[in-house]
Amino acid sequence: MKYLLALVVLLAAGLLFWSRFDAALDSPRPSIPTAPQPVEFLSAPLPPPLETHPFSADLGPAPDLDPHDEPRRVFVMLDAWRRATGRFPVAEDNAGLMRQLTARSGNRPPLLPPDHPRLNARGELLDPWDTPYFFHHIAAQHLEVRSAGPDRTFYTDDDIVAAPARPQTATGPTLP
Repeated sequence: MKYLLALVVLLAAGLLFWSRFDAALDSPRPSIPTAPQPVEFLSAPLPPPLETHPFSADLGPAPDLDPHDEPRRVFVMLDAWRRATGRFPVAEDNAGLMRQLTARSGNRPPLLPPDHPRLNARGELLDPWDTPYFFHHIAAQHLEVRSAGPDRTFYTDDDIVAAPARPQTATGPTLP
């Protein structure tokens, strides 16, 4: 009787094993990739390089831009040049300065396109009242941008001057 019970248990275990083995043979096998597939984003074209710096859009007539704020925006553009190169652009006059800003340097786009609407026929950058800006180099790291303002005459009360903020001098008693 022991042998008969052992045989029944062995047959039941064999049938159970066989049914699981047979089910494993019927299930689909996972496919093994043969070669990596190309990644979708690598085949997408790269955006074209910038033709001009985004600062050039901040200059010129626009209903949402205050013309009295434009000299400050010109200064911000020149200060970006200073931060990138270590110095403000230096030239004898407005047109010479603009030649530097309209030139492409390596892979860097020019700050202004050569055909920017604020440039006149001589290549000078004009303020909102069509007067060339005056760029005053006070020191290597200090520059003023002056607009003649609505009266179109320099050094009058309506001139607009943009320059970096000067550091405040300390006031109060001096320590011994």
